[in-house]
Amino acid sequence: MNAIGTNVCGVQGDVAQLADLDRLYKTVAKMKERIDIVFANAGVAEFVPFAAVTEEHFDKLFNINVRGTLFTVQKALPLMNNCGSIILNGSVASVKGTAAFGVYAASKGRNPLLRPNLDYRSEGRRIRSTSLVRVRSIRRW
Repeated sequence: MNAIGTNVCGVQGDVAQLADLDRLYKTVAKMKERIDIVFANAGVAEFVPFAAVTEEHFDKLFNINVRGTLFTVQKALPLMNNCGSIILNGSVASVKGTAAFGVYAASKGRNPLLRPNLDYRSEGRRIRSTSLVRVRSIRRW
């Protein structure tokens, strides 16, 4: 981290573990007090054919990709500045249809569904939220 600069701090953790998120935000509050932007990109992917999906595989991906994203944002809210921004990162896999990627696609496709519930504009906080899922490209030659 020294290569990045002197105004940085690393906090190792697992987004699926609420105690780790609490430790992260305690560190942030101690160092910076407030947050302007949260970019929630919790994500792990594994190729598993549909017939071979196990409960453990499903739980792992949903705990990190959905639970991790939700609680990352929820626990950041008390530290966020008014007029801040929340960005939820999804995946093109949620709309593309890749073999053996079904559970990952389903878990990353949940992030856009969280976004409408994160709209704090009406509560006077004016915290904007958006979800990045796919980008359409238009080729003009």
